[in-house]
Amino acid sequence: MEFTPANAMADQAVPLHDHLRPALRKRSNFYVLVAIACLLLVVAGFFMSYILPVTTGTFAGRSILHLHGGLYLCWLLLFIAQPLLVRLGYTKIHRKIGVAGFVLAALMLVMGIAVAIEGVRLNSPTMSVVGLQAKSFLLIPLTDMLLFASFIGLSLANLKRPEWHKRLMVLATAALLPAATGRLLFALQLPESILLFTVSQEVILIAAIANDLFTRRKIHPAYLWGGALMLIVHLTRFPLAGTSWWSSVAEWIVG
Repeated sequence: MEFTPANAMADQAVPLHDHLRPALRKRSNFYVLVAIACLLLVVAGFFMSYILPVTTGTFAGRSILHLHGGLYLCWLLLFIAQPLLVRLGYTKIHRKIGVAGFVLAALMLVMGIAVAIEGVRLNSPTMSVVGLQAKSFLLIPLTDMLLFASFIGLSLANLKRPEWHKRLMVLATAALLPAATGRLLFALQLPESILLFTVSQEVILIAAIANDLFTRRKIHPAYLWGGALMLIVHLTRFPLAGTSWWSSVAEWIVG
């Protein structure tokens, strides 16, 4: 066919989305779906203790909790938006927003630790959660923050390795969920059980590993090493929280 200016214009007139379709078809929806699942878990877990009281005007907690909740909500919304931007082909916007995401993560880390410590100071010394008194239970949110910080740091170090980066971001967000899944178990009036509490924390990790096995026929090293770290922390922190050593450390932190 003879090349003419009209043919050139016809080639340029092909809609941009037609060129994007093959690339979009190759990309998985998993990371968008798992981000939405994390948001739904948090909404379900905090619905009775925070969302409903706030919307009905009966919330009697400290005002700092609103800031704490706002930061974490922003993270979850960003966690949905980032893979969605990649899914739609807006990788440059994804990278620019990512800078704000790491700043947000730093604020969340500081706020999470502060709220955990202040919560112990305000709760009754006799209050217990899954058999642990408030000061002993402090180890749980602090180790959540430690896991979150570790995975965020590793994801920042792997920005140029997207297969590692996105999985580490999943692990970082999964590390934030025990507070929500624990409250959800309580709202469902399930028996207080350390085993049940621990298993509920691995829901996102299990889904992520299952997706890797289904799509890649093998588990990515990020989930092997990161998942192993998460499991070790989750399985050892309850026995450690009941020791006299941690009791003295918690006393020093809170005091």
